[in-house]
Amino acid sequence: MSISDLGSLGEFIGSIAVLVTLIYVALQIRYNTHATRAASHHAITDALMRTDMHVCDTMYYQAQVGAGDDGLWQAEQRYLGTILTSRGGGQWLRENSLSISAGFGSAIKEIVQRYQAAESDLPGRLEVRYGVSP
Repeated sequence: MSISDLGSLGEFIGSIAVLVTLIYVALQIRYNTHATRAASHHAITDALMRTDMHVCDTMYYQAQVGAGDDGLWQAEQRYLGTILTSRGGGQWLRENSLSISAGFGSAIKEIVQRYQAAESDLPGRLEVRYGVSP
């Protein structure tokens, strides 16, 4: 094998290595794009949940001082009980409890306890969730 043949072989091996590297980089970019989209989705969802909780906090406060519609607050309690007793809602609440006012936090604890107590009893749970009596 001559020097020229070895040079040609080296170029061939080098071009294969460049091709493999490009494929690897393309796969990494694709993976990173998926991860970035997932993180963005999570951030948006978390921001919407936080905004929603602040709106609920305001409804709670207004109902407490007589400036808001108590019926609206009652309906919102059913929503909060459903959301916050879910696995994701409970995790969100544990991670973000410091961003909730003290009075609203106490109300949320009571709502969550009420829903968790009714969780094992399907008819009771439906009564709590939908605000109907037996």
